[in-house]
Amino acid sequence: MDKSGTDNDGRNGLVVLKAVVFDFGQVLTLTQDERRVNNMQKLSGLSMDEFRKRYERFRGEYDRGVIDGREYWNLVLGHSRARIEDFIPLYDALIFEDIHSWVRINRRSVSFARLLRDRGIKIAILSNMPRDMGRYVREYHGDIVEIFNEIIFSFEIGMIKPEEGIYRYCVERLETSAGDTLFIDDSSVNIEGAKRVGLKTFQFVPGVTDLSFGIVDEVVGDVTD
Repeated sequence: MDKSGTDNDGRNGLVVLKAVVFDFGQVLTLTQDERRVNNMQKLSGLSMDEFRKRYERFRGEYDRGVIDGREYWNLVLGHSRARIEDFIPLYDALIFEDIHSWVRINRRSVSFARLLRDRGIKIAILSNMPRDMGRYVREYHGDIVEIFNEIIFSFEIGMIKPEEGIYRYCVERLETSAGDTLFIDDSSVNIEGAKRVGLKTFQFVPGVTDLSFGIVDEVVGDVTD
């Protein structure tokens, strides 16, 4: 238990927890759907190993909003950029499978976020998310998005995790400080990025972690009163 700050009454040296920031994919959603991944691999015509490598290789530019979905899949498949128009049905099918591979809501995590907000703790989503997926989430999962105080999708601000600027931007939007904000993500790389700017962190294990106040207490102190 970290006791480097102050409690809600300014006593006893406990941390004041003012905000919790959630990653979206594999924290607020379930693990990526392997059936959809297999569909993408088959559509790509690549071996699974090569598909996974190329899927990750160009993801940063896609998440940052530098390229759109069709441009992303054009790069993944190694097609000539001059021929994007020739492959639109294929690219759109891949975009569809990609979105639906990630957006399966983890209702238990979302319920925990609601409990936090009910207790007066600000909640935010901070996600590396491309434009196509972000628009889908806002349109079809507005009931979830609306419970959060802040929604920060990487494509909208041109920064991605684990760049330090994106964490600072999130804290500024929440009007908190890094020391009283908890960041939850499944990626160790993103967790380390958050630590570098002073955020409290908890690494979520997809398929294992069940978020609770007990977990938060372990990281920042007792927030259940």
